[in-house]
Amino acid sequence: MKCLIFKNSSGFSLLEIIVTLTVAAVLATVLIAFTGTAVQRAGEPAARLSNIYGLQQVMENITGYYVDVAHGEDALSRLYNAIESEDTDPSTGFGAYKSSKSWVYYNASREEVTSSTQTDDTMLKVVLEPVAGESTIKLTAFFVR
Repeated sequence: MKCLIFKNSSGFSLLEIIVTLTVAAVLATVLIAFTGTAVQRAGEPAARLSNIYGLQQVMENITGYYVDVAHGEDALSRLYNAIESEDTDPSTGFGAYKSSKSWVYYNASREEVTSSTQTDDTMLKVVLEPVAGESTIKLTAFFVR
């Protein structure tokens, strides 16, 4: 009688392991190259939103101050003097911000003209920026009599 002998190989061959690791490395490289910058910049929208919210809070505080002093003759001048060019301490004043302020009016061609002094036809233009972070975020408001 003949005896049948079966070769029972368990596990993977060395070649199969090398090919599998090579394919996995190539796929990992493609995946990292594809999503690398997205993962690195994932926090930017949250930081931008936080800066915008902070500027809106500061502008609300400035607007509230203007409403409080609006009954006086020199309300715009008082508001102009109350707004600092930079306030880094949020516990004092209106909050933490950098600002530029100017007296402006619009001519017949609808162009904005900056005036050095306040007149009857000028508005107070206030532009706020965050103290730290993106300098491209700006919030602008116009205050009139």
